[in-house]
Parts: sequence; C-alpha cells; structure tokens
Amino acid sequence: MNLSNCFFLVLFMLLAFGLGGGCARLIVPDQPEQRVAPAEVQLARIAEINEQILPYKGIGELRVYSGEGSFSFRGAWLGVPEKRFRIETVGVAGQPGVRLICDGDACHFLYAENGCFRKISSLRQNLSQLADIDMDVADLVLLLGGGIPVADHDTAWIEGEDDPEGPVMKLHRRFYGEVGTIRFTGDMSRVREVAVYGFRNLKYRAEIVSTRMVNGRRIPDRLLVENADAAMQLVVERVWFDTEYAPDAFIPRVPEERLCD
Repeated sequence: MNLSNCFFLVLFMLLAFGLGGGCARLIVPDQPEQRVAPAEVQLARIAEINEQILPYKGIGELRVYSGEGSFSFRGAWLGVPEKRFRIETVGVAGQPGVRLICDGDACHFLYAENGCFRKISSLRQNLSQLADIDMDVADLVLLLGGGIPVADHDTAWIEGEDDPEGPVMKLHRRFYGEVGTIRFTGDMSRVREVAVYGFRNLKYRAEIVSTRMVNGRRIPDRLLVENADAAMQLVVERVWFDTEYAPDAFIPRVPEERLCD
C-alpha cells in the first residue's frame, strides 16, 4: 500500500470512529406501524385545526423572565396566520411599554427610551427581541389561536402510551435527528406541550398550562414558553376571533421626530 492510499485509509477510519457517535442521532429510526399510524392520525387532526384559524385579537398579561430580570406588562395583540403578529404593551403603572410588529417579511421592535422611540428591525421573525427566545412568530400565532405548531419532519411516531405525563409524538428529520416533540394528555384529546429543536439545542418549549373554549375553539388561558435562558408567560384574558384589521396594522409607523438618533 503506497503512502497516499494509507493516508486516506487512516483518514477514513478517524472520521468513522470520530463522527460515529455524532451521526447516530442523524439516522431516522424505523418504527413499527402501531406507533406511526396513530401519529399520522393526530397530525391530520392538528393540520385541520390549524387551517381553521382566522385572524384574531386578544388582551392579557405578559411576563418575561431572563438574565436581565423579570418584567410584567399589560398587552394587546393581533394575530394573522403565517407570520403576521403585533403586540403592544404598557407597564403595570401605565408607562409606555414595547411593541413587536411582524409584517411577514421582518419583525420590528420598538421601545421608549428617554422620551423617544428606538426601532430595531430584523429579518429573523421570532421572539428573540421581545423575550430572548428563538420561537418563530408563526408558531406563537398558531398557539394563541388554538392551533399547534409542527416542526418540519420526515418521520413521526408516538411513544409512552403508559407515561403518566402523557403520550409524546416524536418528530425526526433526516440528517438532523429529533426536531420536535408534541406531548398529549393521557386520553390524546388535546396537546399539553410542544418542543422544537434546532440542530444542536432546544429552540423553545411551549406548555399549554390551561385552556378554555371560545366560539367552539379551545384556546390557551395560560401559555408558558421557555428555553434554557429565558421564559415568557402569557395570561390570556379575552380573545376575539374573525377579527377585521386595517391594512396598515402591521406597518411600524413612528413619527420621524420621535425616533431616537
């Protein structure tokens, strides 16, 4: 064996042994039909619920917990399926709070600072500016409207039918591994928790703490969203469905003279 062939053989062996453990989670495991078939039924049910969500508005309380401290706001929000979302808050004493306006192309974060408004725009359409959580705005719109976000996946199955915490649906994507989980109540009648993973870590976990029926839709009364570094709790007081909204509802307008330099 010449030196060139020997080099490539050694390199191959190093890659095989060095990456073997890391690649194990990239393989989509085969699952028996009795686990896959119920998952397909539940996914079809979730898709039907998600498709029925129309524009809505709500009011309630927003609590944010992070390394910078905890904050509580009164808030009002407007959600339109896909990526349009607007939330405005005021402090508990009535002082100006923050606004997050996502128009489908970008998110605009506005807050008062020394008598003027600071505006930060980002193409990342998630909650990182509001609550330091990598949750897509489209997922929050679904959850607050009574739907369930489902991570993009190749294979799904259900485990833990006897788990006291409730059965859980595992979502896997080829070359990524586990991309999400959906935990149900014991009777599979509703979803208790949704988790979405990035390539290396948890993006967010959303717990539907309590629910109620509004116009035939089951919506969260209390929604807790968290990751390893921060948490956000929404206490929903009232919701109005099939809401009409002005065409400029998602335009982040602030008079130029009120913008900070």
